[in-house]
Amino acid sequence: MEKVFKPNDIPYRVFIGHLSRHGTMKSAELAETLLFKIHNLFQDGKLDMGTSTETFNSAITGYLRCKDGSKAEAVLKKMERLYDDGNLLDGSFPKNLSYGLVIAAYKADKTWGSAFKADEVFRRMEAAYKAGNYLAKPDVISYVDMIYILTKSTEPGSEQRAGEILADAIQKCETAGRNGTVTDIIPGRTLFNLLMTAYSRGGEGAKAEAVLKEMKRHHDTGFNNDVKPGKIEYNACIAAWANTQKYDSGDRAAALLNEMIESSDDDLQPDSWSFNSVIVSYTRQKDGAEKAAGILRLMNKLYLAGKYDVQPDNISISNMLAAMAKNRTPETALQVQTLLKQMDKLYKAGNEKMKPDGITYSRAINAVARSNSKDAVEIVENIVSGMMNNFKAGDSDCEPDTVILNGLLETYRNSNTKVLADKAEILLHRMEELYEKGNNSVKPNAISYWTVLSAFSGNGSAKRADTILYRMLELSVAGDDDVRPNEHCFSTVIATYAVTGRHAERAQEILSDMIKLFESGRTELRPSRICFTTIMAAQKASKSGPIILYMLELYKAGAADLRPDMRQIQKVMYELEKKAMCTSAEAILSLVIELHEAGDEYMKPGIDMFSAVISAHAKQGNAELAEDFFQKMQDFYNAGNPEAKPNIDIGNFVIKAWSRSGREDALKHAELHVERMQSLYDAGNAEIKPNQLTYHNLLTAVKELSAVTDKAERSREILFRMHQLYDSGVGDVEPTSRTYNMVILSICKTEGNEEHKKAAYQMALKTLKEMRQGRENIAPNQYTYPAMFTACDDLLQPEKGHKHTLEIFLLCCKDGLLDVKVLNLLKRMAPDILARFATPTRSGVIELSDFPTEWSANRGLQDNT
Repeated sequence: MEKVFKPNDIPYRVFIGHLSRHGTMKSAELAETLLFKIHNLFQDGKLDMGTSTETFNSAITGYLRCKDGSKAEAVLKKMERLYDDGNLLDGSFPKNLSYGLVIAAYKADKTWGSAFKADEVFRRMEAAYKAGNYLAKPDVISYVDMIYILTKSTEPGSEQRAGEILADAIQKCETAGRNGTVTDIIPGRTLFNLLMTAYSRGGEGAKAEAVLKEMKRHHDTGFNNDVKPGKIEYNACIAAWANTQKYDSGDRAAALLNEMIESSDDDLQPDSWSFNSVIVSYTRQKDGAEKAAGILRLMNKLYLAGKYDVQPDNISISNMLAAMAKNRTPETALQVQTLLKQMDKLYKAGNEKMKPDGITYSRAINAVARSNSKDAVEIVENIVSGMMNNFKAGDSDCEPDTVILNGLLETYRNSNTKVLADKAEILLHRMEELYEKGNNSVKPNAISYWTVLSAFSGNGSAKRADTILYRMLELSVAGDDDVRPNEHCFSTVIATYAVTGRHAERAQEILSDMIKLFESGRTELRPSRICFTTIMAAQKASKSGPIILYMLELYKAGAADLRPDMRQIQKVMYELEKKAMCTSAEAILSLVIELHEAGDEYMKPGIDMFSAVISAHAKQGNAELAEDFFQKMQDFYNAGNPEAKPNIDIGNFVIKAWSRSGREDALKHAELHVERMQSLYDAGNAEIKPNQLTYHNLLTAVKELSAVTDKAERSREILFRMHQLYDSGVGDVEPTSRTYNMVILSICKTEGNEEHKKAAYQMALKTLKEMRQGRENIAPNQYTYPAMFTACDDLLQPEKGHKHTLEIFLLCCKDGLLDVKVLNLLKRMAPDILARFATPTRSGVIELSDFPTEWSANRGLQDNT
């Protein structure tokens, strides 16, 4: 029988190994394809040997060289799945190298998320080892790679996870030491230094110092002599404190430096970096200048004593100057001047390290500019002048550049005088001229323009600050990104207009421009809270509706810092209601409701906000909208919001809205709303019980609505209904003189033929006679008879009205209510009646004094409501 020859996998393995070293994605993908071709051929019985661990590792290496962690992990996962299913060769399974290669691929990948993807692989590696795959045991290289990846990552929680992995390595090392067993997990200095460097970069001095202490503790156990902290570790920890924004950062860094100085260990001898870093750390402390000076003196003392090679240099002085800028005292200016003279003296005496450079001068100018010294301008001008002289003499390190000149601009700005603000503008123009002539080192940047802008702002020159702002915009639109104005530039100009109390409209225009730029993609120009609040403070609240609305829209989109204060919203809503600005008020309320329904408990509209919207609609006669918002208010209240409980004022606003709507069926709707109010009251809402004003609003509707032709009957019906309710014990609806006067005025508006009007007049007269019957709180007053004379004039023919006018006149006199208003009406309507009863003076003009005094005895009587 002929022997059948089966090829083995060796040629495939060799070719896969070659492809994995090629370093291209195409070759890596081809290697993966061949890998699984081997596996399939072996499964089909066409190969003597299948895929081994080494073959998988070669394919993973291909993706490692391409820096693609995800594809490397995909191969590993397929390997894990085949192993779990029992489809790998005997003796082939994922080893620590397999996992380590994927972790290394993520280390090279560096894309967002790579750190925690690598950590997930590391955790699977540990899980495989604990499950019995002893060749998957994490080794020290895996620990190093994981801590490296995590400490270099900016993903949240990465530093904490790095600390956990380091703690695990320490624990494994110490456990093996106590048990007398051998372990390859021995955390070296690199692991500790990586973590300390990460904390230094993040400005977390306390965490960096905790790592240093753990390093010392771990070394002191005797299980790991390779992690004895030295100068490098102490310097890393001091640097971490130098980057930490805490009130005691300098003191904590100085304590570490003292440990180094007091130690007899040669490996802990501090160097210039140690001292300079402590000085930097004192720049973070408000009281750091004096302490930084102490470190500088100590540094010089130790150097002169020959103990350390730590001669102070220009870096030391520059850091010292940065610390002095925190002082903000007048003495600082002279101290800076003295320090620069000492540097110059030492440099000329041969100390090359003391040669001032641009950083030294810029920090010196910054310290003086912030010193509040009356001599600050003179001192800074002298520094800049000296730099110019040295530069002209050939010292290239002394060329005044943009940073230096910005410091001079800041000094002018801080003087807060108009003269020096003008000087700042002149210097800015000079910088522009020099740049246009080719001197790129003095090109003005955003700080230059901002400083001059704020100088004008500081002395109230809003228009000149405005000019600088739009100059920045002009240049940035032309392509100069170095001068793009930020939100602070806009808000400063806006605030200046607001503070001066003039040109609030211009401030609003600037804000509008700012919003347009923000919405066009300039995200850095999102208006801040101060932009909105300063404009609202400078103008009438009724004009602030669009501002509140825009703040709410930005807040809804995620800008939590722009959440308007509810008191601000209510103030604006109140003014919008007074001006009957329905659209703005409605938009604000709708957005507040939307935010609350989305879960924002702060944005909870109360009765005042609903009241403002419904009242505004009532003033405009938007009855259906007023009714809609009344229903929304009721729904909001029913949903468990007691602050939105409708009350009598809200109900009356709706009736007023119908009275002003002009619709033919308005009175019907108004009466239905009264019934609804009564139903809500009967259902338990004691605050919406219809009252006197409710029915007065119905009387107003009868009077104002032209569609109501039977005004006399309808107004009398309302009066009768009020009497019925009051007589049954409902005290809130007591009819008064005002009620009767409103009935008479409603009747005066009657339209129609002569008979219809005559009948209406009789009802008006009947109403008057009822008033004179002596019921409590009901009697004619100073408004009653003018209303009756109007009824005579409007409802009766002139020839027939004269008799009734006389009748009403006599009743008026009998009630003692003859006054100037009645006289003026009768002078127009029936002058002969006046002439008949008056005793005119020699002037011939009829006056109140021409009639018996008892006829006007009660003329001051007011409505008794």
